[in-house]
Amino acid sequence: MRSWGARRLLLSLVCLTCAIVACAQEAPRTALDLLRDPSWNYGFQAYGGTATKSTPPIPDGPGRYPSSWGAEFHLGRVLTGEHGEGWRRGTLEWDFTVIPVVEYYVNGHHYYMGGLEAVSPRWNFTRMDRRVVPFIGFDGGMLFGPNKFPPGNTAQANFTAALEAGTHFFTKGRQSFDTSIRLHHFSNAETGQYNPGIPLSIQLMVGYTWF
Repeated sequence: MRSWGARRLLLSLVCLTCAIVACAQEAPRTALDLLRDPSWNYGFQAYGGTATKSTPPIPDGPGRYPSSWGAEFHLGRVLTGEHGEGWRRGTLEWDFTVIPVVEYYVNGHHYYMGGLEAVSPRWNFTRMDRRVVPFIGFDGGMLFGPNKFPPGNTAQANFTAALEAGTHFFTKGRQSFDTSIRLHHFSNAETGQYNPGIPLSIQLMVGYTWF
């Protein structure tokens, strides 16, 4: 009886050891795996750009338009599993972005603002290369500043809207270096006496994301 009990104990220990080894050898989930299912991510971006048009023109010197730079932090949530076929296959994500600083430069003066983007749907193309995932998205939010901008009898609060296309380049299993280009619109939507606005800016963005 003692011999049978010892054998049962030894067999149990062997099974437990095999289970632990199997779990240890299981491949960790990569960022791409997480993008294919509902999950969270967070990161930061920095960007710079220049306006290509303003109404009416508010040039920053002859033949030039206002330039800008900014930094922001985002929290993202993948809402769905994969949908679609072929290259269109992907997942829907929704981001919330806090913008602590944006500076516009006009005629040698700088104008500080901060704000947020709460309307930010994004589509991740998850059927591409395992280390490269393109995405497209829309960003909508508001910027607030201590001074009216564009300068003049305008407003301290402005609405923003942007179309964005970019790519995640996975650097580690659950991290990515990100680049994107954004077409950005800026306007007070007639909340000020005048609404010169910046209908179109081109912004180049770089960032880093943790999944």
